[in-house]
Amino acid sequence: MSALSNLDEALAYKPPLIPARSQLFSLAPSGVGTPYQESLITLLVRTSRAHSVSPRRLIAEVFGKDPVVSKLAYGKFYRDLAGTMDGLGRYAEIFASAMEQLTAQNGLNRLTMLPWKDFFPFNGQGLLSRHPKWCPACLHQRNLAGEDTVFPLAWSIEPYQVCPEHNLLLEESCPSCGKAQPFIPHFPDLGICEYCHSHLAGFRSREKPSAFQLWFARAIGDMIMRQSDPNFTPSLDQFRDFIKRQVQVLTGGNRAEFCRLIGLNARALNGWLSKGERPAFTQFLALCYGLNIMPGNVFLGSTQTTAARSLPDNVKRRKPNPKLTIQNKNELEQTLKALIHDEGKPSVKKIARSIGLTPSSLRYWFPDLCAKLSMQHKISAMAHTESRLAQQRHRTEEVVMMLLAHRRYPSRRQVNYVLERENMSLAQSHVFNTYQNARRRVKMLY
Repeated sequence: MSALSNLDEALAYKPPLIPARSQLFSLAPSGVGTPYQESLITLLVRTSRAHSVSPRRLIAEVFGKDPVVSKLAYGKFYRDLAGTMDGLGRYAEIFASAMEQLTAQNGLNRLTMLPWKDFFPFNGQGLLSRHPKWCPACLHQRNLAGEDTVFPLAWSIEPYQVCPEHNLLLEESCPSCGKAQPFIPHFPDLGICEYCHSHLAGFRSREKPSAFQLWFARAIGDMIMRQSDPNFTPSLDQFRDFIKRQVQVLTGGNRAEFCRLIGLNARALNGWLSKGERPAFTQFLALCYGLNIMPGNVFLGSTQTTAARSLPDNVKRRKPNPKLTIQNKNELEQTLKALIHDEGKPSVKKIARSIGLTPSSLRYWFPDLCAKLSMQHKISAMAHTESRLAQQRHRTEEVVMMLLAHRRYPSRRQVNYVLERENMSLAQSHVFNTYQNARRRVKMLY
């Protein structure tokens, strides 16, 4: 009987399911369910550190197997555009999906603002910062504890300007060299300056944050904490129902009076309630501030307020629009026409900076002249680049022949040793191709 029993047990035994191995280490996201939940970019950088590889190389060689991602592996994307990986657009979807597949994890879209994709405008107006921001006290604490550097998702949001835990304004430039940081660095640690390699946890004497800024930081933290719940799905219908209830209670249905109470434009509600428009991120925060309510409570269905307050300041920081007279515009037009014949072919950005204006202002007032200047600058830059590449090719051939003249074989190591001292490298494709062609010609001669 015991033998039969053992046989039955053996036949009934089912081995445990072993999950498929992931291509990359499956690191647990930090701070999930709290206002300090880490961002997708931080998780990617921490993953590259776990593999002892540069984040940029990880994207190019592992994520780059996707043909869409392979087109993004260039300097400007890493420096300026990769911040949208934490947003609610196409890049956020691409990298969240790729990260889930490569690490065998689910729900990584909640390390971005994608849970709000169907609520805010598609262009993410007023949502993301142009450069990384950080709290030096938070970085210092993690550094002392020997923990990985983590940038919370909240730091990626433009109106999030202050750390409510340490009551400090966030920093946007290195305390040592003063430079803004790229979103995807070369070195796998967001706490190290990309340029001078000093730690970003340095403290600087700055003004104290206002109560207005602290409220916005807590409100954004509330949004991130709520979105970590898979069941949280903010919708425009819930938002419109909430507004209608507040307008009815506070002003008896008078939309213009309601807007006046909380400091919005008198027609601000018309686009949301009558035209089906989505609220910009900063408008949504302004509304919540005016009603003194946390953003997540807007979608509960039964929330009711009984008082309103006016905004003390602008939510979104804007540069003041310059005021130009007709004479100023005429003088500017003559200056731009003269620059068309300038041998240096400056860019519109450089011209605008030299005269204290923004490039968008110049393009608005003088679209045709700016288009011509941009085209000339582009052609000049391409010619300069081609000239530089030709000089590097010529120099590579010279180095090969120079080594042969000294009876030394032009190996890769020997040639690269000389080129690196002239800010060149065989890692550059045009230099390497020139080196190979030169070596083939040498073999044919000998």
